Amino acid sequence: MQKSLLVYLFFSLFLMLRAEDTSAYGWKIPHTPLYLGGYVSINYNDDGSEEEKFIFDDIALLLYGDFGKFDLLGELEVSDIPFKRQDFKIHCERLRLAYYLHDDTVIQVGKFNSNIGFWNQIPINVLEDTTTYPQILENLFPKLTTGIAIYQSFDEGDKELSLTLQNNQDLDDSYNNIIVDRHVSVSYKESEETFAWRVSGGYFRTVERSDYYYLGLGYQKELLAWMFVGEVFTKQGTLHDDIPYDAYIQATWHLQYHHDVIFRTEFYKDDNLHLQENISLLGYTYRPVPSIAIKGEYVQHTKLPKSRFVASFSWIF
Repeated sequence: MQKSLLVYLFFSLFLMLRAEDTSAYGWKIPHTPLYLGGYVSINYNDDGSEEEKFIFDDIALLLYGDFGKFDLLGELEVSDIPFKRQDFKIHCERLRLAYYLHDDTVIQVGKFNSNIGFWNQIPINVLEDTTTYPQILENLFPKLTTGIAIYQSFDEGDKELSLTLQNNQDLDDSYNNIIVDRHVSVSYKESEETFAWRVSGGYFRTVERSDYYYLGLGYQKELLAWMFVGEVFTKQGTLHDDIPYDAYIQATWHLQYHHDVIFRTEFYKDDNLHLQENISLLGYTYRPVPSIAIKGEYVQHTKLPKSRFVASFSWIF
């Protein structure tokens, strides 16, 4: 595919946004319960190298809707495309069907975000506080699961228990942070008006037949002008490439309406890399409207040569 197709796709989505028949996000397909939407993210990454600094981080198309007790979500995406690149591959990031057995019981099948931790539940740049994300999302557990999940809520939704099972190849076996053919996970969450915590754990097997177990604990706390989130995970495997710990805490200061300042620090130890390091972040996010985010941040590594300035423009529609 040629780069001109990217430009065509971008402006086609822009025209879709301007259609009269729109919801908060997405364009309602006439005479159906389905909506068509998407999101775009353009990143600038200055790490001092000679590589292309501007990339299309994500261009995604979403199809979603409700059919009585059924809920459908499909997502096609291209990602990490430098502006000078002439071709790319379209991936199926999510394709899942949920069935509401009761008001408090949901069964889900297909490919979906693993119900692990807090950060992994918001996989869209414009909805996240920062452009970059903690190491936890890359190395601890599969971000996506192809299988079946059962969600059971209690106490009017304040408590939730979930079980996820995968015993097959990924739906798109080249589009996940860790490629697996087995994944079992359990997650429990409790939430109040301004506070939530959750514990998650599981087992997965990579396609190279390596086994791993992981366990994590997370919390969120909202104050008048602040939002705090923190998570700590550990992973152990049969190849002795463990991650004994990976922990971060992030504070988002709502400086004023539309303007946020973000602080994050992360500590991890990776036995595979024989590395123990700290990553710090200072960022700023401006949201002129809820569907658009403009971000800038500086990321400092104490050991790896990955310190850099990152900026992004993202838009969901």
